[in-house]
Amino acid sequence: MIRGFTFVKNSSASCMAISGSSPTVVNNIFTGPDYHGNDNFGIWTDENVAIIKNNLIINISTGAYMGQGWGQFINNMIISTSIAFWNRPNEGQHLRPDYNLIWDYRTFLGGSQEITFGEHNIVDLQPRFQEGSYRLQPGSPGTDQGDPDIHDLDGTRSNIGVYGGPYAYR
Repeated sequence: MIRGFTFVKNSSASCMAISGSSPTVVNNIFTGPDYHGNDNFGIWTDENVAIIKNNLIINISTGAYMGQGWGQFINNMIISTSIAFWNRPNEGQHLRPDYNLIWDYRTFLGGSQEITFGEHNIVDLQPRFQEGSYRLQPGSPGTDQGDPDIHDLDGTRSNIGVYGGPYAYR
């Protein structure tokens, strides 16, 4: 499990590249200085079975690159990106993003248009963070809107983002 880190992207590579493995990536922040560069990926996945949930991807050129991925991509926030998702399914796309909050992007989907999204993504609503923090303000569209099978530490339905879910830091 990769949990509780802040990955800062400052060159033309990915904050995290996952290939040929099966990691669980939860409650991390993936960020960069801005999202105007090229080939800047928050999370780059290829040929893996990854569980990616309750992360924040912010100020990155491309939020999530999904190539031949299986597993879960749920309860994440993708904010301030040029491209929210980039898809390259050679043998079909089995990683179906759902219960994510996506806001402030130029293009929602780049690459192949062969991707299936879940019905519960929240698109184009500002997450409303507490000042100086990535914690959600009361009434934020990400509060209690995560996957209903995942619960926050207080037992309520999970929040979307880095401070949601059972592995969130207080």
